[in-house]
Amino acid sequence: MDLMTVICNGGDAVGFAVATLPPARFHSHAGRERLYVLSGRIRLVLSEQATELSAGEAAEFDTRVPHWIGNALDDIPSEIIAIYGKQGGRLHLADV
Repeated sequence: MDLMTVICNGGDAVGFAVATLPPARFHSHAGRERLYVLSGRIRLVLSEQATELSAGEAAEFDTRVPHWIGNALDDIPSEIIAIYGKQGGRLHLADV
């Protein structure tokens, strides 16, 4: 089971969600995204470039690039903090 905790700032409000992640589905939107891995290991895919991040590591990227974030390991949940602008906050909270 893919399980990730996402804490996000959508500009006007702070949201918290726990979500079971679906299979990789790329999306893009205006803005930038910053994330920090609190625990576990995640896979970040930007267009065709994939990287894995562990607890204590961070990433920042242009969200106009098609992207997907999920667990790198099937049996261990990951926890991240993600920060993005109003456009990204609305999009991500709508997906949960």
